[in-house]
This record gives sequence, C-alpha cells and structure tokens, in this order.
Amino acid sequence: MNDLIIVSLIIILLLIWLLVFKYIKQKTIDYKAYIDSKNSELLSTNKSLEDRVVQRTEELKEATDQLEELERTDALTDIHNRYSIMKILDTEVDRAKRYGNPLSVFMYDIDHFKRLNDTHGYRAGDDILYNLTKVVKDSLRDIDIVGRYGGEEFLVIMPSTILSDAIDVAQRVCETVSNHKFSQIKQLTISIGLVELGKDETMDTLFTRADRLLYKSKESGRNRVSF
Repeated sequence: MNDLIIVSLIIILLLIWLLVFKYIKQKTIDYKAYIDSKNSELLSTNKSLEDRVVQRTEELKEATDQLEELERTDALTDIHNRYSIMKILDTEVDRAKRYGNPLSVFMYDIDHFKRLNDTHGYRAGDDILYNLTKVVKDSLRDIDIVGRYGGEEFLVIMPSTILSDAIDVAQRVCETVSNHKFSQIKQLTISIGLVELGKDETMDTLFTRADRLLYKSKESGRNRVSF
C-alpha cells in the first residue's frame, strides 16, 4: 500500500514537472518571439532613421551646391562672376606652367556702354549685357571659359591655346557681335585685348597686359582686337 502511494506521488510529481517544463518552454518561446519582434522593430526604426539621415545629407549637399553655384555665378549674365573667373584664371595659369601648356586670355569691353545706358536706360543696358553674353558664348569653343569681371568688362580664358589660334577666336567673337542684330540698338561692338601666357609670367602680369591691350583697342578706334 505504501509502495503504491509512493509510486502515485512520484507520478504526480512527474506530471507536475512536465506541466511546469511545458509552461516554461512555451514562455521561453513566447519571450524569444517577443524579443525577435522588438529586434525587427528596432532594425526597421534604425533603417528608417538611416534613410532619413541619408536623405537629409543629400538635401544638405544639394543646398550647399546650389549656394556655391550662386556664389560663383553672376546674377545678371548667368556666367562666372569676378571672384570665380579670377580663381579659374589662377588655376589655369598654374596648370599651364606645371605641364608646359599654352594659355591665352582676352578681355573685352562694350564700346560706348555708358552712352547706351544714358540713351536707353539701365534696364535696356542689363538686357544688352545678358544678350551679348549669349552671343559671345555661342561664338566660343567648348573649352573656353567666360566670366564677368565687372560692369561691362568680361574675361575669356582659353586653355591649351596658342596666340595665333586665340586671335582667330577673338576676331570671330568681335565680328559676330558687330554683325548681330540686337533688339534694343542697331549695332553693338566690343573692344578686345588678347595675350598669351609668357614664360615665368604671373597671373597678375598676364591680366595687366590684357587690360592694357583692351584699352589700346579702344584708343585705336574700338571694335577690334589688340594683341
């Protein structure tokens, strides 16, 4: 009788232990599923945050690029402003010296621009500057770089270009402008001063020579290229 009771107790204890083990096992499975779910949510949240960071970074870069572009661009003519074109000139002079490549530069100025402003008004003068820039750009080569130095003075940089080739380009620009029919005036002409970078010449002396030749063109009757 006692043996039967003992056996029964053992069986009961085993059943209780099995039930407890099953309960614990189920709770462990449920807890693991809960942890996996939270991990998945966390990964999803992190991915969303990473995507937002990437998006904000791209937006910031785009805004920065646009700001830098505005800082480099002349608001009226939509070409390089004075700071930008002089920085490019400095870079091209250094590159030409480093690799022994030719470099030519010319400055051009609108003839009698003050008279145009006084006669037609400053709004018409702005339109002339804008339209003239389009005409000049269309007359230049793909490698040439044009910028507004100030007022009605412009600078054209011609990398890897010897003086004789640069003369052809500058004369073509001068003739094209002279022959173009602008809506505000019957005829518009420009004067050009053209130089090629000399051996051991600095950017400042190169620019000064171009500026002097520009005024030589003006003093010689305008609508011409001096070199």
